[in-house]
Amino acid sequence: MITILAGIVIIVCIFRARHMLLDIHRTRLSLHPFFTFHGIERWGPPARVKGWQRNAIRHLIAQRETLDNDIWQMKNRRNNLAEMEEEEKKSI
Repeated sequence: MITILAGIVIIVCIFRARHMLLDIHRTRLSLHPFFTFHGIERWGPPARVKGWQRNAIRHLIAQRETLDNDIWQMKNRRNNLAEMEEEEKKSI
């Protein structure tokens, strides 16, 4: 049991050290990290990272606009239904 736990700890330490070494390597290559809006980590030169960031921001703005449009349509339908109900009540 203890050997299994020791093995797991060693494997975790190896992966952590590998991750740290990769970070150092990427920094030496002047590559910068960028987390996409899906949470995926990407690496690239600064100009490319800025492009990815701009695209992500554009995507989020487009999502926000479509959500605002959907909300507006729902409110409009609700108001139309309320008006139709009032007209039906008046006609009865």
